[in-house]
Amino acid sequence: MTKHFLRILLLFVLLPFTGCGQVVSDANPYIQACEALEQKRNDWAAEYLAASDQKRQSVLDEARKELLRFFAEDCFPAWYGTKWDFNGTTEVPGEGEIACGYFVSTTLQDAGFRMNRYRVAQQASQKIIEVFSNRDSIMVMVAKPVEEVATHIRESGPGIYIVGLDTHVGFVMNHNGELRFVHSSYYKPDAVVKSEPLVGRNPLADSNYRVVGKILSDQMIEKWLSGGEFVISA
Repeated sequence: MTKHFLRILLLFVLLPFTGCGQVVSDANPYIQACEALEQKRNDWAAEYLAASDQKRQSVLDEARKELLRFFAEDCFPAWYGTKWDFNGTTEVPGEGEIACGYFVSTTLQDAGFRMNRYRVAQQASQKIIEVFSNRDSIMVMVAKPVEEVATHIRESGPGIYIVGLDTHVGFVMNHNGELRFVHSSYYKPDAVVKSEPLVGRNPLADSNYRVVGKILSDQMIEKWLSGGEFVISA
C-alpha cells in the first residue's frame, strides 16, 4: 500500500469529523458557536493552569469578554422567538417551547456551565441567582420603581445579570451602553423569548419583588474553566 494511498484513506476517514465539505455547510450555526466556545474554554483552561497569578487574571478577563460576546451575539439571538410555555423544556432554539427558568439554565448550560438544568430551572429565582452570583453582588429590591433597578445595574457595570421576580426569572444585559431584559416572556400576545427595554410592559417592570445578581465573576469563570458543577444547595 503506497504512502499516497494511505494519505487519501486517512483523509476519507477523518472527513466527517473535521468539519469539511458538506458537513460544515449543513451544520447548525448555534451548535457551531457552542462548540467554538467549548474549544476556547479548553484552551483557556490549559493556559490558566500553566500561568502565573498575573497572567491568570488576564485569562479570566479574556474569557469573560468572550462569554459576554457569546451571549449577546450567538446565544440569546438564536433563542429569540422560541415559544414560551409554563412546562416548556426544549433544548433547541426555535423548536418547541421553553419556560423562563429553563431558558436561564439551558443557555448557561449551552455556554459550558455544568449543571443539572432541570433542577436549576425548577428552583425559586433567588436560589438560582445564589448559585451563579457572589453573595455581595446580590441586591433585593421590594416595591421600587423599575428605574431604580436600571440605575443599580448601570452602576454595577457592564455584564450579565440574572433577575428574579415575583413569578419569573430572566437576564439583564448591560452591554454597549444599553440595558436589555432577555427572557422567555409569558406576556401575551407574543409569549416568546425576547429582548426588550427594562421600562415598559413586561414582568420586570411590573414585579413588586426583584432580586438582581451579577454573573461571570472571577470565581464563576474559574469554575467554568475547571469544569466544576454548579449545584443547588439543599
